[in-house]
This record gives sequence, structure tokens and C-alpha cells, in this order.
Amino acid sequence: MNDLPAVSRAVRPLPFEPSFEQIPDDEAQTSEELAKALHSIMETTFKDNGHATRSVHAKAHGLLRGRITEMSARFRGEHNGCPIHEPR
Repeated sequence: MNDLPAVSRAVRPLPFEPSFEQIPDDEAQTSEELAKALHSIMETTFKDNGHATRSVHAKAHGLLRGRITEMSARFRGEHNGCPIHEPR
């Protein structure tokens, strides 16, 4: 059974625009506070259990560093918009 909502193929994602991202002025402080809180939780669970354990839901929060590479229109057209599909 699939609990995911049905998605119409007519719906197309918006191409990224720099104006979509709105970074709050205190973003660096928020990231630092989150890292400290996660480290504190990790230390507490290690002290309590003597080994690493999941103290909170593994996917509940985190920090991410990465790079997004936008595909060219030609590449998207040749791959049906998805790099894992076979070329047309």
C-alpha cells in the first residue's frame, strides 16, 4: 500500500531561482546552536549507555553541506527531466 499522494505528471517543479532562498540574519548562530545541542545529546547518551545510541529520531534534524548542479535544458530533454532515466 502506498501512502504517498498521487502526483499529476502535468505538475512540473519550478526551476531554482536565487530569490527562493531567504537566509535569516541569524542563520550562522542557529546552525551553531543546533550543532551544540546535537553534540550535547550525543555526549549524554554516550555517558548514560557507554556506547553510541540514537537519542532522537535519526531523521528529525541535522546539518547539511552540499552542492547542487543544475542540468542543462538539453540534458533534461534527453533524459526526460531525470538523470537516472535512459535517454530518449
